[in-house]
Amino acid sequence: MHNIKFSKRRNWIQQRNKEWPGFFKAVFNGNAGRVMAKAKPFTVRKKLLGSFLITIVLSAIVGFTGLVNMSSMQKLTGEITNSSLQGINTINKINLLAQQMLALQATMIMEPNEDNKKQFIPQSGAIFKQIDDNLLLYSQKAQSDEERLHVGQLKAKWSSYKDVYSDSFIMATRVNFVEGAGAYADQISKMLKKSKEAYESMQQEIDALGKLNYDGAVTLSENSEGLYYSAVRNTGIAVSLAVILSIGLALLLSANIAEPVRQVSGTLQKIAEGDLSSSAINVKNRDEIGLLVHSLNRMTLNLRDTIKQIRDTSDTVAGSSNQLLEHCERNVQAAGEVKQSIESVAAGASDQMLGAEQTSVAIDQIIDGLRKIADSTVEVSSMAAEASLQARKGDSSVQNVVHVMHNISEAVVDGEKGIRKLEEHSRDIGNIVNLIGDLSQQTNLLALNAAIESARAGEYGRGFAVVAQEVKKLSEQSANAVKHIGAMIKQIQTDTHQVAITMKQGLGEVDKGLESIGQVEVSFANIVSSAEDVNRSIQGAATAAQVLAASSIQVSVTIEEMNTIAHRSASSATAVAATTGRQLDSLNGMAGSAHSLSSISQNLRQSVNHFKVN
Repeated sequence: MHNIKFSKRRNWIQQRNKEWPGFFKAVFNGNAGRVMAKAKPFTVRKKLLGSFLITIVLSAIVGFTGLVNMSSMQKLTGEITNSSLQGINTINKINLLAQQMLALQATMIMEPNEDNKKQFIPQSGAIFKQIDDNLLLYSQKAQSDEERLHVGQLKAKWSSYKDVYSDSFIMATRVNFVEGAGAYADQISKMLKKSKEAYESMQQEIDALGKLNYDGAVTLSENSEGLYYSAVRNTGIAVSLAVILSIGLALLLSANIAEPVRQVSGTLQKIAEGDLSSSAINVKNRDEIGLLVHSLNRMTLNLRDTIKQIRDTSDTVAGSSNQLLEHCERNVQAAGEVKQSIESVAAGASDQMLGAEQTSVAIDQIIDGLRKIADSTVEVSSMAAEASLQARKGDSSVQNVVHVMHNISEAVVDGEKGIRKLEEHSRDIGNIVNLIGDLSQQTNLLALNAAIESARAGEYGRGFAVVAQEVKKLSEQSANAVKHIGAMIKQIQTDTHQVAITMKQGLGEVDKGLESIGQVEVSFANIVSSAEDVNRSIQGAATAAQVLAASSIQVSVTIEEMNTIAHRSASSATAVAATTGRQLDSLNGMAGSAHSLSSISQNLRQSVNHFKVN
């Protein structure tokens, strides 16, 4: 459909593809060479920016070429989709609608019902309209003469088919296929033959148009493939040229920047190792690299002169520091001897003062101890007297307890006797109860015999039987009471026996208590005697402690005077020793400074000797 339009676009793309290689060659051989030729007087910043700018321009050209090629392929793809494929779709719709129209025609002719035949009118009208619309749409998009010719022929054949369809509709209204064609048989045969010929002629035009669209789509696809390979080739050429130009720029920058930097790095490495004898670096750069090389040459020269001056000065300082160190060492030795003597005196005075202070403290502690001993002996004497008094009271209380325990023992013995008598009485009561029980049993037997006799007497013995019954009840009650009393007496006998045993045990414990109280009474007597002896001894010790405390006070006063004298001597010796120590510290500081100065000068000499200046 669009062969003419596509041929124009293809010619334009081929012309552009022929122009791009010449453009790259012009850039690489002409402008790029002039840029590299003029890059030498530039600064490093301008060189780097220029190189990056050229690389960016090359990348932009490569990208623009790719975009142009992709845009062309996109347009070809759009033409394939919007023209060829859409034309094929339209032709297929027309073909399908024509087939539907032919089927509708056959159905209408064979329909026997007249009312149903009328329903085909709107259906056929809708199909007519769709085919006309698709033919109009296709004719508007047809571009080539051959395509327009086939479209015109298809329209004419479609118009002929519509006339045949109208005749078929008229014939269908006259003929009923169920009843038979009758006189219209020849007309129907001719009409069907004419319809078939019209449809086949339409089908030929539809096939021709479909083939034209298919061939156009194939041609566009082949052209798109050719455009793709052309774009790949041109993009590869552009990328190759960009890579070659970038490598050339990199080599140029490397020769212009890297070589001077390498020489500067080598010189700095020698300086770091102490070699200042290297010659000056000569470069032709007039940029920052050249300025760096010039500054390095000046720095090397100045550093060489400075090292020479430092070497001479360090020799002078080393000689002076050695002399100062010798004088300081002699002064330090003398001051040290004086300090040792004074420190010995101060140490003796300090030891004397410390001994006096310790003795004074010990005497004070002894005095306090004696005072506490005296006070304690008085308190202990009072407590001993009180203990003696309490011991006497305890002895009296123990005697009272002994008397009470004797009374308790006698009471327990009397109680034991009473319990034994009570036990004997309970046995007597038990015997009596047993006797009453026997009487109750005899009475019960008599009542039974009386009941038997009253039964024999008949009517005359009824009163006697009542009496016998009452006697039996009384005998049974008596028997029950006797049993209950017997049980109580047995319990009383058991409890009485247990109380008797307990009274015996209590009597034994009372005897033991009397024995223990007797021992306590003896102990209290001994305590009273010992407390009186202790009281007399404590009073004597209190008197001796008071006398010793008075003597210790006099000794403490004498030691305080000795402590005061020793303190004054120690203070004076300490002051002299401190003054001597400060003087010795100053001398040591001077000696240390002289030694440090000598070491510094030697280290400086060694450091300077590390450098080679010749």
